[in-house]
Amino acid sequence: MALDDLKFELDGPEIHRHSVDAESALSLFASYLALTRKLAKEQGVELTFHGLFVEEKCLQIAAIPSDLQAALMSAQSVSEMLARKRTVPQAVEQEFNSFQKKLLKFPQQITRTSVQVGGWAPIGLERAWTEPPTEELEETFSGRAIVTRVGGKTPSVRVSILTEPKEVTLKAEKELAEKIAPLLYKEVEIEARLKRDVNGAITSGTLENFYPLSDEDPTKAWKSFYQEVAREWDSVASLEDIAKELGRD
Repeated sequence: MALDDLKFELDGPEIHRHSVDAESALSLFASYLALTRKLAKEQGVELTFHGLFVEEKCLQIAAIPSDLQAALMSAQSVSEMLARKRTVPQAVEQEFNSFQKKLLKFPQQITRTSVQVGGWAPIGLERAWTEPPTEELEETFSGRAIVTRVGGKTPSVRVSILTEPKEVTLKAEKELAEKIAPLLYKEVEIEARLKRDVNGAITSGTLENFYPLSDEDPTKAWKSFYQEVAREWDSVASLEDIAKELGRD
């Protein structure tokens, strides 16, 4: 076993050196090398690979990196990204998405993927890590949003929630959509049921209610509130009267 190479291994019931789809396997390996090389470059290391070695062991393809330590660090980072334990840097998004897409579209079933750099222990890339997330979390949301669009073939309301990075389209009952339409481009308080993926991004939702925000000056609003709740005290003329009202006479 060579101690200076990077081994990329695929395992599956139909994956063998003599039966695997050659173009897909080589393309996947090349995509992985491109991703590790780009990650290393982001850390200031110019990483290159040379040589190509194929072993049976289901299917194992290897190449020799110019910097073994940099290759190991990049391989560990890829593993954490696929496990969604680490954010994908914007600089390598294209390479990461390309590699993940090739994994998902591989023509033969992959049950296990691993990478071994030099003599270090293999780094597993479990199949579940490479599949699109299926679990969604549902929540009740209440907060402020700006209405940016109302309508569509199916009644819906598009809003920009002040605490979210992207606009969201929410399903809505026709009557509710009609009521909120006059508030286009206005800020409102909404109540909604939201679904989020495992990364926290909103995937869908339903608008359940909304409340227009008053343009009234806050000070005037408070005065109106006190006037409303304290109306019964208007007839009280003195401290003595107040004491009587409180039962302290």
